[in-house]
Amino acid sequence: MMPTHSFRLSTYLTLAAACACLGYAEAPLTVVAGVVAVVVIVLLGALFFAEEKLPLLSISAANRLGLMIALASVAWLLFHTSQSTGLSLAERLAPSRTLPAVGPILLVLMPAKLLRKEKHVGDYWTLHGCGLAAVALAAAMGEDATTFAIAAGYGVLAVWSLSLFFLARASGAVPPVPGHPPEGGRAEFFAARGGRSELGRGVLLAAAAAAVAVPLFVVTPRSSATRLDFGHRMEVGFAAEQMTDLNRTGDLKSNPEVAFDVAATELDGRPKTDLNPSQLWRGTVLTFYGLGTWVRGDVRLPPAVNPMGYSTATWVPPDVGRNRFLLTFAVPTKLKASPLASPLLWVPGGSPPAASQLTARVLPWASGFDGTPFDSQAYQAPRVLRYAQVTADPPEPGLGTGYEVLPGDAFDTSMRALTINPIPRVKDVANALRDRMAADGRLPAGAKPDPTRPGRSEVALQPPEEHHEAIARAFAAHLAESPEFTYTTTLERKDKKLDPVEEFLTVTKSGHCQRFASALVLMLRSQGIPAVFVLGFKGAEHTENGRYAVRQEHAHAWVEALVPRREPGGRQVWHWVTLDPTPSGGGDATAAAAGGWWARLGLAIRGAFNKYVLNYTPEQREEATRAVVLWLTNWRNLAGVAVVVGGLVALRRYRRQLRPTPEDRPEAARWFGKLLAVLAAHGYSPAPGETPREFAAAVADSLRARAGPLADVPAEWAEAYYLERFGGTALPDDRRAALERRLDELKAALAAG
Repeated sequence: MMPTHSFRLSTYLTLAAACACLGYAEAPLTVVAGVVAVVVIVLLGALFFAEEKLPLLSISAANRLGLMIALASVAWLLFHTSQSTGLSLAERLAPSRTLPAVGPILLVLMPAKLLRKEKHVGDYWTLHGCGLAAVALAAAMGEDATTFAIAAGYGVLAVWSLSLFFLARASGAVPPVPGHPPEGGRAEFFAARGGRSELGRGVLLAAAAAAVAVPLFVVTPRSSATRLDFGHRMEVGFAAEQMTDLNRTGDLKSNPEVAFDVAATELDGRPKTDLNPSQLWRGTVLTFYGLGTWVRGDVRLPPAVNPMGYSTATWVPPDVGRNRFLLTFAVPTKLKASPLASPLLWVPGGSPPAASQLTARVLPWASGFDGTPFDSQAYQAPRVLRYAQVTADPPEPGLGTGYEVLPGDAFDTSMRALTINPIPRVKDVANALRDRMAADGRLPAGAKPDPTRPGRSEVALQPPEEHHEAIARAFAAHLAESPEFTYTTTLERKDKKLDPVEEFLTVTKSGHCQRFASALVLMLRSQGIPAVFVLGFKGAEHTENGRYAVRQEHAHAWVEALVPRREPGGRQVWHWVTLDPTPSGGGDATAAAAGGWWARLGLAIRGAFNKYVLNYTPEQREEATRAVVLWLTNWRNLAGVAVVVGGLVALRRYRRQLRPTPEDRPEAARWFGKLLAVLAAHGYSPAPGETPREFAAAVADSLRARAGPLADVPAEWAEAYYLERFGGTALPDDRRAALERRLDELKAALAAG
């Protein structure tokens, strides 16, 4: 007996969902998996419509096909392993390298198994096992909500398919494994439950499983083992190696792990709850660019005069400006940096703005190699650095403290190092933009260099120093506000022959903060303006009472430019100016706002998925557990739950009252009951758990001695019952009349006997 259409449809859809899940998750790792997944899904569709018409494989032919697949799988694994050149055998056999090769093998096994003509219960269990293994492998490699959405769809289809599989086994539509007794058992097929959709039951069972699994996931401690890295993940996060590579491509993934905590208080101890939501946290400064990468370089940044001196005296917070406030940091040493609020404000020659907080005393910081404060006692804190910083609202946006410098070789060397631009095309772009801005009034007319000015040619072709700050701010505003440039976390290279910065400015004109900042640094340097590339964080999440969490997803890159100003009296003072050329609100939030409610919903779902599934941290687990406890201890919430539960109980009782009585059973069960009534009158009744077909076969031998050829009547009625009850095919009137006539003849024969 061929399985019903619904059973076959559910099986094929379940396997197709498993293939789609694995193919989507593994496609970024190997194109082969994506191609094989598409081919296999097409084959599954063709097999579904042609299975009853095609001459399927015999057992021997299927075994030969299995041997060929096994040999091809070994060859594929050897080929995949041989591609990892320069690695040891142990590294080549690491799970992160071998698991992606298993995916295409699992995909091929599914249609190969379906090609077998005589499929029994064991074959279907094998098919479902391959599907489950494919989804599990996809879950290990997939890193976005789409993968897990497909997996959820697979879960619903699998429950539906397994429900129908159980019915097909019990009805005998799927034969048992050779050598094993027929399946049967617990299904009560004589008590019809017509009308209930097995797909709906699958949805309900999958939802019930999720209702149990999700709370368990929330409270389960996160494994301390290192995440299995398949080599294609790029996270938004602070670069611990202090290097930025603009050659990398792909989608940046969100990482909500807490990078450090900071508490903001007024100097009188009151919590500060209005911290700037766009606050920059300066982490490290990179000065050397080459071949698409930024590294720290061997440059000592100004100030070269009146550096922050180190002292063992008690730290006194300096007067850095109006609206001073105190920041207290708790930074894990694994961050490999000591972030500070930017721009840095300090009084030359006075007390440094930052100091370490040790158990016994507070020690001022010294001046680091790159000209920024650093904690000389950091080595004494093995896990968490604790320090404080005094900051204030800058006198002008992004403007750092001014200081004088003494001319000399040290300062000139630093200036030359900070004006190196290795990309000539960047200078052409910057020159054209500068001249265009000077022509339309966005820059002073004097910002355009005068080639007749005496001096060295390279100096004559650069703007005068008095216009450096205006040019720096104008260039930053252009990159941040011009519709010509767009922000995206999907990084691509369209012309790898070009330098990444040149490609960004002339070809792609899209990217994330590191590309915007890199372009601005080199553009400013091409104009003779010293500039550096800064890595750190932007923004913070207010947790409670003036305490903030800065997460890895807050990682950001911006620019600091060194510009001169003339104060009253003619004294020249130098300032570091903080410039953020990245479009404000760029990225997913802007795209969601432009895309309407559907895009905003997608952004919210992806954010929740990344936060609570993909990057679920111990801190988030504690936060979620605390929120659940607070919710459950609120009497209003408990009252609402009680009302909902009471309503469900009442609804269930109401539905039970409306449930059909035995007289209201579907037609298929009602007229099959006639056969049971006839046989029961002569001592024939089905055993507990016995299916209609099994019962008909059991009574046939006994009836043959009493009713002769009429002994086949129960089997005829059983087949008709299955066809109408589970096959969804209504019996024609003439066949039903023939069955009724045969039953009357059997009844008469039994009465006569």
